[in-house]
Amino acid sequence: MRKSVHAVLTEIIPQAPVFTTAATATAAGVSRDVASRDLGLAAASGLIVRIKSGVWAMPSHPDFSPYLAVPFLVGGEQYSDSAYISLLSALALRGMIQQMPGSIHVMVPVQRRPLSTPVARYEFHRIDRALFGGFTDFGSRVTFPLASPAKALFDTLLVSASRGKRFSHLPELHFPRDFSVREMDQWIARIRSVRLRGAVAARLGAIYN
Repeated sequence: MRKSVHAVLTEIIPQAPVFTTAATATAAGVSRDVASRDLGLAAASGLIVRIKSGVWAMPSHPDFSPYLAVPFLVGGEQYSDSAYISLLSALALRGMIQQMPGSIHVMVPVQRRPLSTPVARYEFHRIDRALFGGFTDFGSRVTFPLASPAKALFDTLLVSASRGKRFSHLPELHFPRDFSVREMDQWIARIRSVRLRGAVAARLGAIYN
Protein backbone atom coordinates (compact mmCIF):
# COMPACT_ATOMS: atom_id res chain seq x y z
CA MET A 1 0.00 0.00 0.00
CA ARG A 2 1.34 3.45 -0.89
CA LYS A 3 2.51 5.54 2.05
CA SER A 4 0.04 8.34 1.32
CA VAL A 5 -2.97 6.03 1.24
CA HIS A 6 -1.77 4.21 4.36
CA ALA A 7 -1.49 7.55 6.19
CA VAL A 8 -4.98 8.53 5.08
CA LEU A 9 -6.52 5.28 6.29
CA THR A 10 -4.64 5.03 9.59
CA GLU A 11 -4.07 8.63 10.70
CA ILE A 12 -6.31 11.05 8.84
CA ILE A 13 -9.65 9.32 8.22
CA PRO A 14 -10.06 8.25 11.87
CA GLN A 15 -10.05 11.97 12.73
CA ALA A 16 -12.12 13.37 9.84
CA PRO A 17 -13.39 12.04 6.50
CA VAL A 18 -12.52 15.28 4.65
CA PHE A 19 -8.84 16.10 4.30
CA THR A 20 -6.24 17.85 2.19
CA THR A 21 -3.25 16.90 0.09
CA ALA A 22 -1.08 18.98 2.40
CA ALA A 23 -2.22 17.07 5.50
CA THR A 24 -1.67 13.77 3.71
CA ALA A 25 1.86 14.73 2.65
CA THR A 26 2.73 15.71 6.21
CA ALA A 27 1.29 12.53 7.71
CA ALA A 28 2.98 10.29 5.15
CA GLY A 29 6.28 12.14 5.11
CA VAL A 30 6.21 12.62 1.34
CA SER A 31 6.09 15.61 -1.00
CA ARG A 32 2.77 17.16 -1.99
CA ASP A 33 3.32 16.01 -5.56
CA VAL A 34 3.69 12.41 -4.43
CA ALA A 35 0.69 12.68 -2.10
CA SER A 36 -1.42 14.22 -4.88
CA ARG A 37 -0.48 11.42 -7.27
CA ASP A 38 -1.25 8.70 -4.73
CA LEU A 39 -4.57 10.27 -3.77
CA GLY A 40 -5.49 10.56 -7.43
CA LEU A 41 -4.89 6.83 -7.85
CA ALA A 42 -6.98 6.13 -4.74
CA ALA A 43 -9.78 8.27 -6.19
CA ALA A 44 -9.57 6.42 -9.50
CA SER A 45 -10.10 3.16 -7.62
CA GLY A 46 -13.19 4.57 -5.86
CA LEU A 47 -11.68 4.62 -2.38
CA ILE A 48 -11.96 8.41 -2.03
CA VAL A 49 -13.27 11.33 -4.09
CA ARG A 50 -11.70 14.63 -5.09
CA ILE A 51 -13.89 17.53 -3.98
CA LYS A 52 -11.68 20.25 -5.44
CA SER A 53 -7.99 20.81 -5.99
CA GLY A 54 -6.19 19.70 -2.86
CA VAL A 55 -9.33 18.58 -0.99
CA TRP A 56 -10.51 14.98 -0.74
CA ALA A 57 -13.16 12.98 1.08
CA MET A 58 -14.24 9.46 1.89
CA PRO A 59 -18.05 9.52 1.46
CA SER A 60 -18.37 5.93 2.65
CA HIS A 61 -17.12 6.91 6.10
CA PRO A 62 -19.94 6.86 8.72
CA ASP A 63 -19.03 10.38 9.90
CA PHE A 64 -19.00 11.89 6.41
CA SER A 65 -21.28 14.77 5.49
CA PRO A 66 -20.91 17.16 2.55
CA TYR A 67 -21.17 20.01 5.05
CA LEU A 68 -17.78 19.03 6.44
CA ALA A 69 -16.11 20.21 3.24
CA VAL A 70 -17.29 23.80 3.62
CA PRO A 71 -14.36 25.10 5.73
CA PHE A 72 -11.93 23.82 3.10
CA LEU A 73 -13.64 25.28 0.04
CA VAL A 74 -12.35 28.83 0.35
CA GLY A 75 -8.91 28.24 1.82
CA GLY A 76 -7.12 26.13 -0.77
CA GLU A 77 -5.36 23.36 1.10
CA GLN A 78 -5.61 25.05 4.46
CA TYR A 79 -8.55 24.92 6.82
CA SER A 80 -10.39 28.24 6.70
CA ASP A 81 -12.95 29.86 8.97
CA SER A 82 -13.93 32.35 6.25
CA ALA A 83 -17.08 30.47 5.36
CA TYR A 84 -20.11 29.13 7.17
CA ILE A 85 -23.36 27.38 6.25
CA SER A 86 -26.47 29.53 6.37
CA LEU A 87 -29.66 30.52 4.52
CA LEU A 88 -32.03 27.64 3.69
CA SER A 89 -29.37 25.02 4.44
CA ALA A 90 -29.00 26.26 7.99
CA LEU A 91 -32.73 26.80 8.45
CA ALA A 92 -33.26 23.16 7.50
CA LEU A 93 -30.47 21.83 9.70
CA ARG A 94 -31.76 23.92 12.61
CA GLY A 95 -35.24 22.46 12.14
CA MET A 96 -36.83 25.76 11.09
CA ILE A 97 -37.98 24.50 7.68
CA GLN A 98 -38.69 20.96 6.56
CA GLN A 99 -37.36 20.86 3.02
CA MET A 100 -33.62 20.61 2.43
CA PRO A 101 -32.44 22.79 -0.49
CA GLY A 102 -30.76 21.23 -3.50
CA SER A 103 -27.53 23.17 -2.91
CA ILE A 104 -25.57 23.87 0.23
CA HIS A 105 -25.67 27.63 0.92
CA VAL A 106 -22.42 29.12 2.17
CA MET A 107 -21.78 32.67 3.37
CA VAL A 108 -18.43 34.21 2.45
CA PRO A 109 -16.93 37.72 2.68
CA VAL A 110 -15.72 37.53 -0.95
CA GLN A 111 -18.03 36.33 -3.73
CA ARG A 112 -17.23 32.98 -5.34
CA ARG A 113 -18.76 31.01 -8.15
CA PRO A 114 -20.95 27.98 -7.39
CA LEU A 115 -19.03 24.75 -7.07
CA SER A 116 -20.38 21.38 -8.19
CA THR A 117 -18.58 18.40 -6.67
CA PRO A 118 -19.14 14.63 -6.46
CA VAL A 119 -20.64 15.07 -2.98
CA ALA A 120 -22.77 18.24 -3.30
CA ARG A 121 -23.29 21.53 -5.07
CA TYR A 122 -22.22 24.59 -3.09
CA GLU A 123 -23.59 28.11 -3.62
CA PHE A 124 -21.64 31.02 -2.18
CA HIS A 125 -23.29 34.25 -1.02
CA ARG A 126 -21.22 37.30 -0.24
CA ILE A 127 -21.94 39.11 3.00
CA ASP A 128 -20.44 42.32 4.35
CA ARG A 129 -17.55 41.60 6.69
CA ALA A 130 -19.31 43.58 9.43
CA LEU A 131 -22.16 41.04 9.23
CA PHE A 132 -19.99 37.94 8.88
CA GLY A 133 -20.40 35.74 11.97
CA GLY A 134 -23.08 34.25 14.15
CA PHE A 135 -22.09 30.64 13.56
CA THR A 136 -20.97 27.81 15.82
CA ASP A 137 -19.58 24.32 15.39
CA PHE A 138 -22.43 21.92 14.66
CA GLY A 139 -22.40 18.14 14.67
CA SER A 140 -21.41 15.32 16.96
CA ARG A 141 -17.92 13.84 16.55
CA VAL A 142 -16.93 15.85 13.46
CA THR A 143 -18.29 19.39 13.26
CA PHE A 144 -18.82 22.13 10.70
CA PRO A 145 -19.61 25.88 10.96
CA LEU A 146 -23.36 26.51 11.00
CA ALA A 147 -25.30 29.74 11.49
CA SER A 148 -27.39 29.99 14.62
CA PRO A 149 -31.18 29.91 14.09
CA ALA A 150 -31.42 33.71 14.33
CA LYS A 151 -28.41 34.32 12.09
CA ALA A 152 -29.67 31.85 9.48
CA LEU A 153 -32.96 33.74 9.27
CA PHE A 154 -31.20 37.10 9.32
CA ASP A 155 -28.91 36.09 6.44
CA THR A 156 -31.91 34.83 4.46
CA LEU A 157 -33.84 38.06 4.93
CA LEU A 158 -30.72 40.09 4.14
CA VAL A 159 -30.15 38.29 0.84
CA SER A 160 -33.84 38.57 0.04
CA ALA A 161 -33.90 42.32 0.73
CA SER A 162 -30.71 43.10 -1.16
CA ARG A 163 -31.02 40.77 -4.16
CA GLY A 164 -34.56 41.05 -5.43
CA LYS A 165 -36.71 37.95 -5.43
CA ARG A 166 -34.19 35.45 -4.06
CA PHE A 167 -35.70 33.81 -0.96
CA SER A 168 -38.66 36.20 -1.07
CA HIS A 169 -41.14 33.36 -0.47
CA LEU A 170 -40.02 31.23 2.44
CA PRO A 171 -41.62 27.95 3.44
CA GLU A 172 -43.44 27.79 6.76
CA LEU A 173 -41.04 28.57 9.57
CA HIS A 174 -40.83 26.75 12.90
CA PHE A 175 -39.03 28.71 15.61
CA PRO A 176 -36.94 26.50 17.93
CA ARG A 177 -36.54 27.26 21.60
CA ASP A 178 -33.00 28.52 21.08
CA PHE A 179 -34.11 31.14 18.53
CA SER A 180 -32.97 34.49 19.94
CA VAL A 181 -35.03 37.58 19.09
CA ARG A 182 -32.35 39.67 20.77
CA GLU A 183 -29.67 38.22 18.52
CA MET A 184 -31.79 38.93 15.46
CA ASP A 185 -32.29 42.56 16.53
CA GLN A 186 -28.58 42.96 17.17
CA TRP A 187 -27.70 41.80 13.66
CA ILE A 188 -30.30 44.09 12.09
CA ALA A 189 -28.86 47.03 14.02
CA ARG A 190 -25.44 46.34 12.47
CA ILE A 191 -26.66 46.86 8.89
CA ARG A 192 -25.04 50.07 7.68
CA SER A 193 -27.61 51.02 5.05
CA VAL A 194 -30.72 52.60 6.53
CA ARG A 195 -32.78 51.45 3.54
CA LEU A 196 -31.56 47.87 3.78
CA ARG A 197 -31.96 47.81 7.55
CA GLY A 198 -35.56 48.90 7.18
CA ALA A 199 -36.23 46.32 4.48
CA VAL A 200 -34.90 43.47 6.59
CA ALA A 201 -36.85 44.66 9.64
CA ALA A 202 -40.02 44.88 7.53
CA ARG A 203 -39.56 41.33 6.23
CA LEU A 204 -38.99 40.08 9.77
CA GLY A 205 -42.09 41.91 10.98
CA ALA A 206 -44.16 40.26 8.28
CA ILE A 207 -42.96 36.85 9.47
CA TYR A 208 -43.69 37.59 13.13
CA ASN A 209 -47.19 38.75 12.24
